[in-house]
Amino acid sequence: TIHEFLRGVESGMVDLVYQAVFDSVTETLETVKSHLGDSFDQTLNGLHSKFQDVVKTRIDEQVSRRTDKIAHVLPALPAVSLASYAGSLIDLVALRLSIDGEMNTVGGPIDTAMITRENGFRWVHHKSIG
Repeated sequence: TIHEFLRGVESGMVDLVYQAVFDSVTETLETVKSHLGDSFDQTLNGLHSKFQDVVKTRIDEQVSRRTDKIAHVLPALPAVSLASYAGSLIDLVALRLSIDGEMNTVGGPIDTAMITRENGFRWVHHKSIG
């Protein structure tokens, strides 16, 4: 779930969209099958392969842009913000599991801490300190 958040796309969604679009294209091509004769299946296989490559490339480019943005911003954030960000990601996973009706293996009170050279170990949020 964290990986999906960072990528900006849910696992399986790419395959689902790809298959829906390809099914639609295939259905359209069926109407011209009689004009293509035996070469239809060969043409369809070529289109399938090309389409799959194009979709994967476009999605990879989008994911790369998103992850590059995140990778660029994170080092500039203060440590307290990064600790809060980590807690938010855990909350996101817990929410996702709850929405999907899966076993709640993440969540509850979340404790976050920072370890720095200057201050050593320090709680950012702990259930005993609010």
